[in-house]
Amino acid sequence: MRCELRIIEDLRKSAPQHEQITFLTNENIPNIQEQAMYKGSAVINECLATKDYKKLVRVVARKLNFNMHIKGTDYFISTLLFLFENELSPRQCDAAFEMIAKEEGITEKQVRKRITNALNAMDNSVDKEKFYRLFPEYDGRHPSLMYSLTLALERLEEVSKRNE
Repeated sequence: MRCELRIIEDLRKSAPQHEQITFLTNENIPNIQEQAMYKGSAVINECLATKDYKKLVRVVARKLNFNMHIKGTDYFISTLLFLFENELSPRQCDAAFEMIAKEEGITEKQVRKRITNALNAMDNSVDKEKFYRLFPEYDGRHPSLMYSLTLALERLEEVSKRNE
């Protein structure tokens, strides 16, 4: 256990900007197994340094137990990035759904349904403590499409501003 802790401490010390590594970590996590899960924070720091928000969102989604092999997850990430890059609110997600539907040759309703299915699958498998650490404002309700987009977009905008 001491070896694992030393590796994590080395990763934190070697991070180019120490405060960025706390994006997914909590310095007060007492459980060494929990801390070991966050050793991927070097990848997060790399994403922040290169402003590769697509990769950053994918890493975070993977840590939240999104199934990365289903279309709904890709659609959720695409919608989130579309809103972020165009500085739109989650209420304006129809433009993103329209774009995705056109690219995939399906309807906007199918896009919504697939995203909702991905959110339901994630909700059934996510560690709620992990979710609360990433989204402190999360109120415990079922993550609906609009609520999930709002939480994720707010967090992404906050991380982007901190990274400027």
